[in-house]
Amino acid sequence: MTPTPPRGSSNNMFLRLFMHLALRSSRVNKRRAQRSIMALTVAAMVGTTVLTLYADLESKLSTEFRKFGANIIVKANSGDLSSDAQQKIAARLTASDKIVPVGYVVAKFSDGTPIVVAGADYILSINSWSITPDPKPCSRQNFIGKRAYEAWRRTNTAGAVSFEKHEYSFECANIFRSGDEDEDRIFIPLADFKQWTGHNPSTLLVSAAGTSAQMSAKLKQIAAALPQTEVQPVRQNVAAEEQVLGHTRSLLYLATIAISLLVAMCVLTTLTASVIERRKDFAVMKALGASQNQLMSMFIFEAATQAGVGGIVGYILGTIIAAWIGKTNFGSIVLPQFQLFIPVLFGTLFIAALSALLPLNILRHVEPAAILKGE
Repeated sequence: MTPTPPRGSSNNMFLRLFMHLALRSSRVNKRRAQRSIMALTVAAMVGTTVLTLYADLESKLSTEFRKFGANIIVKANSGDLSSDAQQKIAARLTASDKIVPVGYVVAKFSDGTPIVVAGADYILSINSWSITPDPKPCSRQNFIGKRAYEAWRRTNTAGAVSFEKHEYSFECANIFRSGDEDEDRIFIPLADFKQWTGHNPSTLLVSAAGTSAQMSAKLKQIAAALPQTEVQPVRQNVAAEEQVLGHTRSLLYLATIAISLLVAMCVLTTLTASVIERRKDFAVMKALGASQNQLMSMFIFEAATQAGVGGIVGYILGTIIAAWIGKTNFGSIVLPQFQLFIPVLFGTLFIAALSALLPLNILRHVEPAAILKGE
């Protein structure tokens, strides 16, 4: 009497046969498998790049927008700011945020033409002005806006302005372009401003980085710390930042969806061709006793294996590309987002599973008798 093999041994043999048949397709049809893996790799790569950039997008764009000037203005309701106003605000900001105290007066050229003169130090730290240096050596850091310079030249007067009968002379000044109202002003060192006018700063220009929620929190904290001041966001900077962020987010989403659909179509075509080419193989397996579930499991395993390889390779490539984009466009590397690996891998598996629906339906209707007869 022939002994019956143990159930565990039978299961192991079936598992080995299952793995052999599933992997044999990739070895025999290398080009088809490579096309499928490459398509899935592209989907995973794009997804990883987009999600990695998006995870750090708002803070990166916020940092870039800080080059266009202050995004928070703190003004004294009357008179000058208190001496400790800057310290109170600094305590509620991060180390990367910048504060520039500014005083303003309306002075006059010698012919009576009014001109706004501002006293500020480190004004270039929060503004990316286009500077035309004065060819003459300057003992002071004076800056005059392009429109203010043209108005001064029209007066045909010497480089001096007066305020309450006190005159301030500047033998030279660096001309700047800002594209805003600052071009109608003259900026002089804060110490000179105090000595000349007798006034302290009345305004604090704050350049703060952060997300929209963080900016709102900072505004509330500053307003609470200085109740005798008017705290306002610079609307055009905030609106421009939100608009760019919204457009960039939409573009990233649309690009990801479009590429994912194209990849799904490519994988669908590849898997469908695989089933059609191997109908005789599947018919023989069915004739030898393989169940429908076993054949479908083998086919799904093939697709999942290709998706797994594509997902891993795509995640690695996407992380590298995101770091390169961050370095090229923002001047700092976007760090890898390891928490994205599982979503990217599952996303790739989902695309492969979605693409396998039609081929599985074809596989379900394979009739061994008809195919083996050549019909």
